Amino acid sequence: MRKILILFGLCIGAILPVVSQSGLVLDAQNQQAISGATIYAVNNGTGTISAEDGTFALDLQQFPDTLIISYLGYQQEVVTVRQADSYWQILLGSSSAILPEIIVNAYRQPEQLSPISRTITDFLLLEEQLVLLLYQNKSPHYHLCLADLQGDITFSRPLGNKKPEQLFHGCLGGYYLIYEYHMQAFEIDQDSLHLTEEHSKATFKNVLSPCLHANETYVFTGYRRKAKQIFELFASFRTTGESTHLRTVVNEKALAQLADEKRFRDDKARTIAETDPVRRTRTKRMYSDEQQFAERVIYRPIHVQVFPHDSLLLLFDYTNGKINWLDQQGNSYRNTPIVFHQKSPWRVEVLHDQVQQKFYVLRADNKYSYLDEIDPRTGRLEEKAAIPAIYLQEPQVRNGRFFYLHKGVTFEERWRYLYRVDLDE
Repeated sequence: MRKILILFGLCIGAILPVVSQSGLVLDAQNQQAISGATIYAVNNGTGTISAEDGTFALDLQQFPDTLIISYLGYQQEVVTVRQADSYWQILLGSSSAILPEIIVNAYRQPEQLSPISRTITDFLLLEEQLVLLLYQNKSPHYHLCLADLQGDITFSRPLGNKKPEQLFHGCLGGYYLIYEYHMQAFEIDQDSLHLTEEHSKATFKNVLSPCLHANETYVFTGYRRKAKQIFELFASFRTTGESTHLRTVVNEKALAQLADEKRFRDDKARTIAETDPVRRTRTKRMYSDEQQFAERVIYRPIHVQVFPHDSLLLLFDYTNGKINWLDQQGNSYRNTPIVFHQKSPWRVEVLHDQVQQKFYVLRADNKYSYLDEIDPRTGRLEEKAAIPAIYLQEPQVRNGRFFYLHKGVTFEERWRYLYRVDLDE
């Protein structure tokens, strides 16, 4: 009898009707529609974004539920949905009135870790150490260094006349110096660095760079194709190498426009070549250059980031404005709408604190840079630090400490200094 009741309950849960909840998001002061506001249903685990006229529709299956409505520059609203077929008019109040208080509370004075006589071209964060790529005026110019979290160098290895472009930490654990035409692996022990084998630059581009994350079972890789307008995520078993396709992210609008423009250019080039054979080669080259310009400049490539979160993968899909929660077989667990990346002050890059399992995003005005913590479950932002500097470079977060490079008052490309901000103060 108990089994029958369980099966009956499962059947009832499987046929629960999907009810569309609709509403309108307005500015509380002037009653103007707010486009791009995030509406998230907590219990149903689904969300949407308001249209240009402020309206939204959300399909819900479970009641009661809680709607969280948020938009940049406005105070967040929370609405309880107790029954189906409801219509909500939501008024968001401006948060500008409390902005000075937030800036005061979140203000952080960064600590400069590298002296003015030393420039840091790149760095990596380890558990309780830093790997620094240091430049100095006298030869040999470049040094690979170990330092503590206060910036004090504990070990330095000169790199001769070689000029590294960057440091790289592979998802499988290797450390590399990336040069223009090759790369150099290096190992780290407790108090020193050792240079090991060299590899071709193709290994970096085709093998190391596509590797986004790895655990004990899988290696997750991402590849872009068709002028970087399509992104594909794969999972490969570490033991056999057998690969499984998890997800494809596509910018359908950009692909359609590129195809239309290519057909137009091809037809025009063919017409010119048929009427004036002398100009054939030059015409084809000119339209090929136009195509490449459109692909690289006019149509932005798909921008996706993938991070582990407990047993799931978080795929930040900036093109379609959502965080896709995936299991390791590619099944969708939840979609969270996001809009922060659509605003010009925002840097489309999420910083992941792997120790505390927190996610951050950067924005800036003409005076401050702001580090905001993002809740991946709701898309909500909480300001954590207001830093009196802009144009921060190579930002990294680990265990509540935020590190970045900054030029200071110099405009020389090479001269950059290392700073640290403690977020848990």
